Amino acid sequence: MVESHRGRFGVDVELTEPVAGVKAFIDFVLLPDPRNYPPVGTVLEAVTVDFMPWGELRLDASESP
Repeated sequence: MVESHRGRFGVDVELTEPVAGVKAFIDFVLLPDPRNYPPVGTVLEAVTVDFMPWGELRLDASESP
């Protein structure tokens, strides 16, 4: 679920599945529509991309071709 917008860089989210409460980040280019950020509270389907060296979980919510 989208928790907040991180300026022009993307959105901060909180997982609801498989483990609720885990914080993560989705870069704007990995959103379904990079030109329009989803509103706070929106539930997105995403896959794990990577764990950053500082421990941040990165996700990809872009639509499959």
